[in-house]
Amino acid sequence: MSRYRLQKTLMKKLLFIFSLPLLLTACGIGKYNVAYSEPKDGDRARIRVIVPTVFNAYRGVTAFPNMQCLTKRPVGSGHVVGSYAIGFENNLNGQKIGIPASTFSEKKGYVKAETYLSANQPVMFTFSKPNSTSESPAVSGTTRMITIYQDSCFARVVFVPQTNADYELVFTSETSCQFELNRLTVDQGAVSAAPVIQRNIEICH
Repeated sequence: MSRYRLQKTLMKKLLFIFSLPLLLTACGIGKYNVAYSEPKDGDRARIRVIVPTVFNAYRGVTAFPNMQCLTKRPVGSGHVVGSYAIGFENNLNGQKIGIPASTFSEKKGYVKAETYLSANQPVMFTFSKPNSTSESPAVSGTTRMITIYQDSCFARVVFVPQTNADYELVFTSETSCQFELNRLTVDQGAVSAAPVIQRNIEICH
């Protein structure tokens, strides 16, 4: 083998070795960068998921259908809604399927998505807000800025949706991981919201 061909072969091998971690990372991201897969038939319920719109940090909600216990990622799991800091995320942002309007659904400053759920089986939603920072004026009216550190927040919600019922899951305060899960009903044109009983979920044995 000539010296030129040997150098060319070595360069190809080195390029492959150095690019392998990037390829594996991309494959890992791609595996989980999927939108939630809605059930197309059977008994179903509907849910609207809402998170604050924040452009300097990520907020997102992932759904895990038929989650009987904490185990591997179930088939159909995926992102429902997310703020726009991560632009390549696949989700259902902005999707509407006719759920009655509520106080939060009409508010600005929130990202919303409506989707179907399989009824009469547990579903888990996880909310994720990694550590982030933001800039704020040190004193009102001045140009000097200070950095504000915001703690991470990870919340989990598990419940069993009922057939033909409408729900709304709102993450109202990511700083303290607060959320509201309500069932929406309509009576003579008026929409009311009632808290939903949540389930505990254990690790699979």
